Amino acid sequence: MGVTTSIEGDTVIAKLSGRVEGGTSATTFQEDLQNAISAGSQGMVLDFEELTYISSAGLRAIAIVFNNTREMGIRLEACEMTLPVRKVFEMSGFDQLIGVHESREEACQAAREE
Repeated sequence: MGVTTSIEGDTVIAKLSGRVEGGTSATTFQEDLQNAISAGSQGMVLDFEELTYISSAGLRAIAIVFNNTREMGIRLEACEMTLPVRKVFEMSGFDQLIGVHESREEACQAAREE
C-alpha cells in the first residue's frame, strides 16, 4: 500500500496504490491521507487508479479523512477507480458521500467547485 501526494493548483492529489487491508496497512493509509491534507487547499482528490483492493478498515480511514476535510471546508473527490474498488465503494454507499469521477481532471474540477 502506498500514498504518493502532489499538488495541482489548490488541490492535493493523493495517488493510492496496492492493497489496503486491516491492521497496520489501514492505519498507515489513514495517517498518510491525514498528512496529505493541506489547510490552504480547496480540494483533495483520491486517485484510485493503482489501488487493487480496499477493506472495510480502508473505507473507515477514508470516512475519517472525509469528515476531517469537510470540517476544514475542503472538498474530497475520487477518480479512476478499478472495478473491484468501485464495487466496494458502491456497495458501501461511499459513492453517495464522495464524488467518483472517471478522470483526474474531472475530479480536480469538482474539487474546486463550491
